[in-house]
Amino acid sequence: MPKVEIDEAELLASQQVVHAVNQMMANPKSRAMLLHARKTADPAASVPEVDSMIPVAGALDRFAKQLAEDKAERAAEREAAANERRLEQATREVEGVKSRLKASGWTADGIAAVEKLAEERGIFDLEAAAALHEKMNPPPPPAEPNGMGSWGFFEGAADEGSDKFVKSMLESGGEDEGALGREVRAALTDYRNGVNAR
Repeated sequence: MPKVEIDEAELLASQQVVHAVNQMMANPKSRAMLLHARKTADPAASVPEVDSMIPVAGALDRFAKQLAEDKAERAAEREAAANERRLEQATREVEGVKSRLKASGWTADGIAAVEKLAEERGIFDLEAAAALHEKMNPPPPPAEPNGMGSWGFFEGAADEGSDKFVKSMLESGGEDEGALGREVRAALTDYRNGVNAR
């Protein structure tokens, strides 16, 4: 083999590269990286350690992909089951609240109105929606007696027409149909006209 003359700096640089490569080849982690780098730089190069791993790596990749798909599928199934349990529990709670409302005197129409209000307002608690419904729709005030224990039957009876009616009814023993008819027609007329004097 013919001898080639090289510069001393070139020789030292070449020796440093050889020494660095030898050190990398001695460490298993850096050896694998160096061999993969060699194969990446020149795919046609024969690197038996890397070439023998290609089929194994492909199988490992397929296995890892299948494992990830199975894991995602199981996670989705667990999430769906958890959602189903939450929905069942929420349904049971709503039915329990409806039962309590019915037991406390709410009608089916009233419960439906509470459910509608809850849906419109985004209220999850039907009992809170029932309280709001009651606040928005208070029951009419109870009838209360006026004055000294009377219920207002003779209130406003001081006008002349009422006096005539009362006298007529007292004199006839409650049998004066004409006076009764006039009084009923007058009361209906007042009611229709919004007069609350009778």
